[in-house]
Amino acid sequence: MTKLTVLIFSKGQAENTIGLVRDIYNIADEVVLMDSSRAKDRKTLFRGRDRFNLKKLRIFYVVPLGYPDPLRMYALKKCRGDWVLMLDTDERLSPALKEELGRITGSTGNAALAIKRYEEVKNPRSLPLFFTWQVRLFRRGSVTFRGIPHEQPSVLGTLGKLKKKEHYLMHLSELMSRNTAEQYGAMEKFERLTYELHNKKVMELLSKAVMPSNGNIRDRRLGKFVLALLEGYQRLTLKKRNQELSDFDYFMYYSLLDLAYYIEERNVRGILHILPSERAHLKQIRKWQEDPEGREILEISKAINKTGITKFLGLDNEKTVSRLNKKYKNGGGIVLLLELIKQKHNSGKLTV
Repeated sequence: MTKLTVLIFSKGQAENTIGLVRDIYNIADEVVLMDSSRAKDRKTLFRGRDRFNLKKLRIFYVVPLGYPDPLRMYALKKCRGDWVLMLDTDERLSPALKEELGRITGSTGNAALAIKRYEEVKNPRSLPLFFTWQVRLFRRGSVTFRGIPHEQPSVLGTLGKLKKKEHYLMHLSELMSRNTAEQYGAMEKFERLTYELHNKKVMELLSKAVMPSNGNIRDRRLGKFVLALLEGYQRLTLKKRNQELSDFDYFMYYSLLDLAYYIEERNVRGILHILPSERAHLKQIRKWQEDPEGREILEISKAINKTGITKFLGLDNEKTVSRLNKKYKNGGGIVLLLELIKQKHNSGKLTV
């Protein structure tokens, strides 16, 4: 019988975290909790583990870097199950998926499975129309995360989908952390795009919508067509691969992203707000470009989007993370991550 590790990242919200652990406890062979909370919240976690006799729960401290993605490869090294189910503290499995998860992992020949995630669920009995495909269930050792916000991992092997309508994740709006959204927002300045990176992002987003079985949208007819369209347009307008997007292309990129979201959600009012919203976004990009550090930020954007933050900072290395954990036991956050990125870019190494 295959063994399952449930992997969770947490920061603060100790009671909510224990609630998630209890919710999935009976389906897991072990629960690995990577916690970035302050000492007070960590004590609450340990008390909750003891109070509810959660013996399968293993708690590790990891330095807070604003959001968990850069430390996912490090966390996977702590997992011992044949399969890993990765959940956020504001997510819950559908009842049917909890009940059938063991059968699913025991019978599939896929290396990883994508699950529908319904976004911002207010009432679990009345699901919204909008969902995204998320690669959250995979054989240990079969995926690679780069540490980029909201990324899909690279999968070594075939990727399947849980297509039954009763198999899904819920992203519960009542449990969502506003602070997390703000932390992700602080990384936006490093999402400046060259045409090469733009095409890569479009392919990643298309893959998230279509979820091809081999994990590579570029091998699908749709992917080849979209990429040819992008590259054809860029050749006609004499754009260079390493050149930053023009104002018009930034505007179109973000407008189409929002348009797809609003159409999927059937939010007509949202569509009407795209124009002023993207004008404001473009204004912010211009500020970043005009900033004294604007050129440096663009070069850093290129580096971390190509290799990923995890590799860029060596956060898949046990020694690097251990040193960071000791040095920043009760501090850190997105400010620390930005400092580490700049430090590595300027000196080629981290002084920890």
